[in-house]
Amino acid sequence: NSDGTVVSADNLTCMRTSTGNYTISFTTPLANANYAIFIQPVGTSNDTNAHINAASIAPTGVSFWLGDADNGGGNDVSINRAFSVMVVSW
Repeated sequence: NSDGTVVSADNLTCMRTSTGNYTISFTTPLANANYAIFIQPVGTSNDTNAHINAASIAPTGVSFWLGDADNGGGNDVSINRAFSVMVVSW
């Protein structure tokens, strides 16, 4: 959910740390930080240009930022938004 609460998950928790900033923590840490994380915003927005930037990736979890762009050269705006996430480790 946009507030960071988890609807359904296996081996992770989530917390919104500030507007548009989220931290996903793995209940059982992964062996290393060699994993892929796929984040897909869901829901409605007035903008179709969602931006996702990973701030940190570690065996214990990942922090990232969600934002919307205005298509007009303005700055991206942090936005609280529901999202789906999938982590693939090898």
